Amino acid sequence: MNTTPRSFALASLVLALVAGANDARSQGSTVTVRSSRTEIGSVAPGGVFTAPFAIVNHTNDSIQISPVITLPTGWTTVNSAAPAAIAPNAMELWLVSVSAPPAAPAGTYVLRAGIRAGSVTVVDSAVIAIAERRELDVRSVNAPSFVLSGESYDAHFVVRNRGNVPVRVSLRATSNHGKAPTLSATQINIAGGASSTVTATVAIAAGVTRSVQDVLEILAVDMNADTVRAETSVETTIIPNGNVGPEFWTIPGQLSFRAAATGAGVSPFIASGTGRISETSDVSVDFSIHAATGVSSMFGEREEYRLGLKNTRGGVRLGDDSYGFSLLTSTGGQGTGAEVRGQSDNIVGGAYVQRNRWTPNAATEAAAMIGTSATRKTSASLVMLERGKSGMASRVMAGTAQTTIMSSHLELETAASDSQHVGGGAGIVRVYGDAPTFTYDIGGQRASNDFAGAQRASSDEHLTLSGQKVGAVMVSAMTSIHTMNPTAQSAGFGQRIATSMLTANFTNGVAVEFERFDRADRGTMSAIRGNQQSLRVRGQYALGRVDLSGDLQRGVVAQADSASTRGFTTLNASARVMVAKDQYVSMFTDVTDGRGLGAGGVGTLTAGGNTDLRLARATSLRMTGSVTAQRDNLAAWVGQGDVAVEQTVRQSIVALRARISQSGSPAIASTNALYFEVRTPLHLPTSRLNLGGRARAQVVDAATGRGVAGALVRLGEQAAITDKSGAAYFKGLALGEYHAVVDGGIAAGQLVSGGDQINVTSTNRSPVAFTMSIARGAHVAARLRRFEKNVNAAPNGVDSLTDVGAIGQAVVALISARDTMWQSSDDRGRIDFGSVAPGHYKVAVVAGDVPEFMAYEKKEIDVDVIAGEQREVELRLLPVSRPVEFVGSETVLVAAPVTASSTAPATTKPQPQPQPRPAPTPMPIPTPSRNLRTSSPDA
Repeated sequence: MNTTPRSFALASLVLALVAGANDARSQGSTVTVRSSRTEIGSVAPGGVFTAPFAIVNHTNDSIQISPVITLPTGWTTVNSAAPAAIAPNAMELWLVSVSAPPAAPAGTYVLRAGIRAGSVTVVDSAVIAIAERRELDVRSVNAPSFVLSGESYDAHFVVRNRGNVPVRVSLRATSNHGKAPTLSATQINIAGGASSTVTATVAIAAGVTRSVQDVLEILAVDMNADTVRAETSVETTIIPNGNVGPEFWTIPGQLSFRAAATGAGVSPFIASGTGRISETSDVSVDFSIHAATGVSSMFGEREEYRLGLKNTRGGVRLGDDSYGFSLLTSTGGQGTGAEVRGQSDNIVGGAYVQRNRWTPNAATEAAAMIGTSATRKTSASLVMLERGKSGMASRVMAGTAQTTIMSSHLELETAASDSQHVGGGAGIVRVYGDAPTFTYDIGGQRASNDFAGAQRASSDEHLTLSGQKVGAVMVSAMTSIHTMNPTAQSAGFGQRIATSMLTANFTNGVAVEFERFDRADRGTMSAIRGNQQSLRVRGQYALGRVDLSGDLQRGVVAQADSASTRGFTTLNASARVMVAKDQYVSMFTDVTDGRGLGAGGVGTLTAGGNTDLRLARATSLRMTGSVTAQRDNLAAWVGQGDVAVEQTVRQSIVALRARISQSGSPAIASTNALYFEVRTPLHLPTSRLNLGGRARAQVVDAATGRGVAGALVRLGEQAAITDKSGAAYFKGLALGEYHAVVDGGIAAGQLVSGGDQINVTSTNRSPVAFTMSIARGAHVAARLRRFEKNVNAAPNGVDSLTDVGAIGQAVVALISARDTMWQSSDDRGRIDFGSVAPGHYKVAVVAGDVPEFMAYEKKEIDVDVIAGEQREVELRLLPVSRPVEFVGSETVLVAAPVTASSTAPATTKPQPQPQPRPAPTPMPIPTPSRNLRTSSPDA
């Protein structure tokens, strides 16, 4: 369970228990529930908040109780107390953990938790604040693992707004091997907590001769705050057109096995997955299995079984899930049941039945709904619900409507109920949307004391304005009021909580927030009545690999029963150190002085941290934990931790996990769990893929009979690369006759037999198999060097020439009876013709820059190679002997013909008549290229 640092906040637990006990005795109550946290807690959107409540039995008999929790719309419980018995004159600590919706707007929310003992229900409230947050996340969905050259591929990305304000997102995409990617949208609007899917299409050029990795990168940027951005990348292997793929369509998921001691409260088996059920079907399946834990645990795991099927026309859900058709008819909790929904172009309808199987004697609930499609600009629905158990029944009828007017969205709901012939009513109205410079959300909810729904005897109003820019500052404001009426079911307890905030966010990461909090309790002797006003400053600073953040709150409290005021202070700080990529160590602390409204005067100290480190290439260490204590009694600390050492084994992860809950107080029991966990991808095959005509080529070495890996096999317009056993697979072939060839890579230039008249006659399961044998090839290379006269050498000495360097960009041909290959020398004067078939070849210089009075010693060299032989020939450019003629006062140098003795020192030979300088004979120059090959007419 992910728990905020405030999960074990015991700031005023002792004082709250004492006050609750005194209050109860003064009223003669049998059992009381008091929240030990009376100041405002905080949680991020999508986060988990844990509130401690004290349950006290003031009688001399044990009392059977069951939990009652009322949450804001969209919130869910993570863990809570199970039905239990409270011993005589005993007290129990109840930790209620709730999860906020990922898109919960900024503001304050009220958690109402209580217990039911017989016909009496007693409750108390905890207030939770959610600040404005901007965050983006981009993830790839079903990216292709490979693509054939000359084709294109689509990669789908989900852009999620992990903040709680609407954003306009700009998208950019890049590819290192494909052409410029095309996005389905370059700008998108995403509501808080919502997501949008974009598709990037990448075209791959034809002519790829070897496998390479194409990296596609997607960058998403918040156009209103460009420092808020997210990016991701996917790698796709480009192969020369063809390879094998899966034969079955599978549903992706994950499977986990745990080996834990009895009583650890850990599910021994977990499986989950989601995806389309077949290649051609639009039906998606979603399932989750959590085996029974054996005992309840504070870590929040419990037995769960869920299965869902849906498509564009409807869906079915079975098992443990949250059921409900509207806000006023939904309980907000999880039950066990079944639901069916269906829709046409205009009409939607559905029905469900559920019961909470974790609560004894829980009511069975059934509901039906009919309405118009919610995808239309204007829609409406009618919901009918009945909830009943042994001798008790209640009915609720609700109507909903929503419409869009320009940029505003209007939502309405009204409901009427009848419970044992007692009527009640409730209603909701909400308007939200975008103004030219800000977003807004206005709404209210009210339910009568006799309404037979989760909102009974309560009302809520809220107003939020967000994103207004004033210079370099973004301003947001909100206010909300929550009222709970005193009723017989709540033992006469009532409450009104009002919160207002004004926030200024600066572009440098600093935010200043003014807050006012009012609370007024009724029906209790220890009622909290008063208000507090405060100023909070938040900031964040990046220092290389270290990120520092913190907030300081100072304020004044004025209580209704006191003529004086007092100040209060809270401090939060955190530091995150990036050790390496995706590795970090973070620490946090939370300090309060206990002087906030209703805090009891006892401060708290909370500290903790998170760690994610890679111990080795495939081994990771992950730790998270927190400790909380009262500042005047640090020995009575409470803490919890989660430690995991994970080892990656192929596609699976083997982990040793420890979940620890300890306390320095003997009144709070410790809870520990140590277990092994194995997580592995789950691929459930559902149907056989339509692979078309199929073929399997086996490429073997003729000398050894072993498979040849890395050979490129072409069959018609398709191509595939052989695996380590020498096999290459083809699918999707049109029926007909094919001729297979091997070229490129390890098989270039080798003698190949087989592969003629491959007849693909059907699309049955067995591929057409054929074998191609390859004789071992030879290897031919050339080296080109330039020599000059050594002026310091003795006449006619063996060292009369000296090597002055390589000859680059010279074109050399490797000529055989079948074909000719051209290559140009590199800057080191080297040419590698690669693997060639055994036989007779001629290595010839056909083009290049030859200076005056220089010539190749041999322009052509004959080479005979056998299978497996490696040969390298050297082509040397030498100076030409130059005879000297004296004509009058003029000296004329004449280039002598290249002969075997041309390397000898130049001689002087007088001529009877002057001779003109001969012009060098031009060479035919073909276009230089790498691996350029032509075939002779008789090849």
